[in-house]
Amino acid sequence: MASTKRFLKLAELWPEDALNRSLNLRTVLAEQASNLENKSLTSKLPRPESQVEAIEELLENKSKKMFPLTSRLMEPKGKPTYYKELEEQLTEGPSPPSMWQKVRAFVTNTPAA
Repeated sequence: MASTKRFLKLAELWPEDALNRSLNLRTVLAEQASNLENKSLTSKLPRPESQVEAIEELLENKSKKMFPLTSRLMEPKGKPTYYKELEEQLTEGPSPPSMWQKVRAFVTNTPAA
């Protein structure tokens, strides 16, 4: 099926999520492709062709090209460096847990955030 091949190709092209490696769109797309191969699940899935087109538009940054961000929007008067700092934090990835978070996780027997 053509949709299955397109889903698998999109899964390969999708960039890795640096913030949440445990839940990645690549694996979701691969699962979607395997669901398309299963005849009983295919009838329950919403239109796979429109899903593929939407994901392709995301990969191509179609909305970003149609609606470019202006400096007025990206540098608000209240805190002009806000979005630049946010972008830096996102590109660095998650920081390791602090000592307090480790102690709290140990005491409560939960994973450290």
